[in-house]
Amino acid sequence: MASIYQYQTSALTSATQNYATLNNTQQNDIIAVVIGAMGTPLVIASVTDSIGNTFYKTATAQKYNGITIYYAVNKGSGNDTIYVNFETPVDSFLEAVEISGINTATPVAGQNTNSGDTINPTIDIPSGITNVFALAGIIYQYEASATPSPPASPTLQPASPSLEIASIGIADDYTDLNVEYLANTGSTTILGWQSSNSNLPYWDAVVVLFNLPTSPTSTTPCS
Repeated sequence: MASIYQYQTSALTSATQNYATLNNTQQNDIIAVVIGAMGTPLVIASVTDSIGNTFYKTATAQKYNGITIYYAVNKGSGNDTIYVNFETPVDSFLEAVEISGINTATPVAGQNTNSGDTINPTIDIPSGITNVFALAGIIYQYEASATPSPPASPTLQPASPSLEIASIGIADDYTDLNVEYLANTGSTTILGWQSSNSNLPYWDAVVVLFNLPTSPTSTTPCS
């Protein structure tokens, strides 16, 4: 089975570059970088790292803010710093994830995005996709005028372990980057985030569906 082996987050950075560092212990796994940005267009010049991996862009949602996912088939172990370079300065936040147990020969089965102003966001999963590991991210903005303090974030349905919930930290915006994953979408056609708050009006979301091996594999769980 596949699993999140490890992950690291970056600090909120307002610049043309942001970075996160993984101490890779696996080889031939997938490194995914979830990139969230506020305010200005998410225009990425390049995603590179210190051990020479090649990163591929998947999908981007940026009707209100911006979120995208890049990935690489990791070719080495050891300390690895992942750099995201923007064409212009942007308030950005990164989530670098090492995913173990993906079919590295054909990693991506599908992808999708959605944006909206509904209380409970959703993303459709393309039809006919099975035996996959879904990495889904959402960046959302609460109405500050209706929220005296940052409220609890929405949670993914069907229920899934949450990778990380991290505040972007921009005053009065109450914007969070929430990354979740769901294995074996099989009979699932929609991923949705359920919110108990009525003031979740602006969100952008992305999901990438990674192929699992044709035969089961055993991996070390995330510590």
